[in-house]
Amino acid sequence: MVLFENIQRYSKDPAQYCEQVFDYYQRSDREDIQRIRNILNSWFEGYPDEEKSELLSRFKKTFYDCFYELFIYTLFKSLGFEIEIHPTVPDSLKRPDFLIKKQDLEIYIEAKSVNGLSLKEEAFKRFVNQFYDYLNKVRIKGHVLHLVKLDFKTQNQPSTKKIIKHLETEANILISREAIDDEVITYDTPDIYLVVKLLPLRDKSKIYADRPIGIHPIELYYGGGEEYIRNAIIDKGKRYGRLDKPFIICINAIDGKVNGQDDIESAIWGSIAMAYQEGVEDSSKLIHLENGVFYSNKKGRLKNLSGVFVSQVFPHNIDNAYYYLCQHPLSDNKLDFSQLGLEYWNIGNDNMKNCVEGKSIGELLKKI
Repeated sequence: MVLFENIQRYSKDPAQYCEQVFDYYQRSDREDIQRIRNILNSWFEGYPDEEKSELLSRFKKTFYDCFYELFIYTLFKSLGFEIEIHPTVPDSLKRPDFLIKKQDLEIYIEAKSVNGLSLKEEAFKRFVNQFYDYLNKVRIKGHVLHLVKLDFKTQNQPSTKKIIKHLETEANILISREAIDDEVITYDTPDIYLVVKLLPLRDKSKIYADRPIGIHPIELYYGGGEEYIRNAIIDKGKRYGRLDKPFIICINAIDGKVNGQDDIESAIWGSIAMAYQEGVEDSSKLIHLENGVFYSNKKGRLKNLSGVFVSQVFPHNIDNAYYYLCQHPLSDNKLDFSQLGLEYWNIGNDNMKNCVEGKSIGELLKKI
């Protein structure tokens, strides 16, 4: 059994907005997608045969969840661990994703991919993506669209046929007047308000763009990914209660709002704040508030947890993907992290965070 079939492919098109990731990877003939298929097929080949059918079925519906499970399986396999899938846990009907074993070391592993979107936000994202797919049917000679402003006034999907006709008509007028640098096209109805500028195609050999939407509206974020990373860890950490073996939660933060190490450290160790001593000059310093995964109101929490592994890994960045592994300083479920072979952070005797060097994801997975 293989993850992606060996079939003849012809499509060089980009993915549609609403297209399932698995379906796009299956049909695309682009070289970068072929490389991803080869990597994932090699990982899938090393997965237990009796588990492949179930994983393949889920891959087609929840790609990033399954990709991350397969990534974590492959990562710890590259570190020399034997891996049991969905092991039983004493006094619980719930099962973690993996139990990894090496010599006398056994660790439960839970893996979850998170994007920080609520169910309502997910539904709205699908709504917008469907609109983008319809709008990408517009044909404007020698130009692409810069969506300057896009406001949906209702939950009704607007008539894209009317929008496309309006954009094409107005665009031809602007092009004929050579006024594309100075003017915008506006479309305003009870359901939608859209403002568009025209941009010339970079590839002058093409008459029409493969993907007419060139620039999307600017999205403004309030805060980063700190809160949803923290909530995902806490949710998983409360799932099993006291355990008989060390326990590591692995979170893959795939939302663009995550600001790398800053957001991850704030989620784990506590939000960053400025502290100062009143009346003392130059006393200000950065501290972590006591709202992190390991501390809350001066007390340790999730003490069944041995540590946390947070990554930002995608199929296209495996060679240089980022991860942050840290040891729970107040855990009742102690683990010698030096036995893992990964870079990790801990709290030293001076109460300062220390980094212990280890191998990168690219170094480990090149061996697979």
